[in-house]
Amino acid sequence: GLEIAWCRTRNWHPDRCREFERRALAIADRSYALVERAEFTLPEWAEQEKSWYDPHTLREISAMWTLIGDEAERDKDFSRMMLGVLSSVVVRLSKQISDSDVKVDLYHRPKPRHAALRTYRERIPELVSGLLQLSSDLYKRKVEVKEPRLEIGDARSINLEGSVDLILTSPPYAGVYDYSKHQDRRYPLYGTDGRQAEVKEIGSRFAAGVNYKEDMALVLK
Repeated sequence: GLEIAWCRTRNWHPDRCREFERRALAIADRSYALVERAEFTLPEWAEQEKSWYDPHTLREISAMWTLIGDEAERDKDFSRMMLGVLSSVVVRLSKQISDSDVKVDLYHRPKPRHAALRTYRERIPELVSGLLQLSSDLYKRKVEVKEPRLEIGDARSINLEGSVDLILTSPPYAGVYDYSKHQDRRYPLYGTDGRQAEVKEIGSRFAAGVNYKEDMALVLK
């Protein structure tokens, strides 16, 4: 969630948006060649994800992930944005039924070769269009832009310093969805342990029952 918020709230100059688009699309173009190299091996996280993807799809995702990591040496923000785009399409490219149904689809139809590269490429212009619209809207409204402070916190124990203009949240629902599980295909891209998120989640089936009432009391305190 934090990475999505970060990607959607960049107030970049149009020239920077176009430069990002050019370099992000170049990642996909370079990946076509990388996946064909015999010496290219899957990163460690991908080895653990083999059961969730068609082999050629996982190889394509891994190639883009590798090149996006290299991009960080030139521009960390561009690399972070590219990884956000890649993470937004991995569930669609996997054998997982859907974001909210974390099971292997027994009726999964293999994706065509290079489908991962094409899907990533399609998302880049969509994101850039949104960034340009945001930049234009803020400029026209003569809004004084402030860099948003984005943090991950636990509502049961968070300590906010200073004034806060807005808190927008969605309440946890006991036993409806395990929201942390929705990100299972994305955790590996970021080197994150999904089990930690599952334990901390409020209102999941893992924490339902007495703990749910206790945690909600702390949240609303």
